[in-house]
Amino acid sequence: MSAATMHDGGWSTTDKGWVLHPSQVERNRREVAEALAVIDMKQERAKTCALCGQRTWALDRFGLCSKGTEAHKTWRAESLADIKNGVRA
Repeated sequence: MSAATMHDGGWSTTDKGWVLHPSQVERNRREVAEALAVIDMKQERAKTCALCGQRTWALDRFGLCSKGTEAHKTWRAESLADIKNGVRA
């Protein structure tokens, strides 16, 4: 049975949430893999954060992404202190 002929593309709800009809599992796996491959291809030239490795199109002057986690804040603060003290990387 194809997803086009199934109600909601093979998805249904139960008391445990959404479930995929067993006949559609392989199709769903294949479509997800294809979509992720396209995303990876589009992002392969993106820069990565020096701290967390997240892909991003732009890095700040410290080589970090735009996250505001404590680790990122600490890295930026330490980098600023190094710059003020004349330490070079």
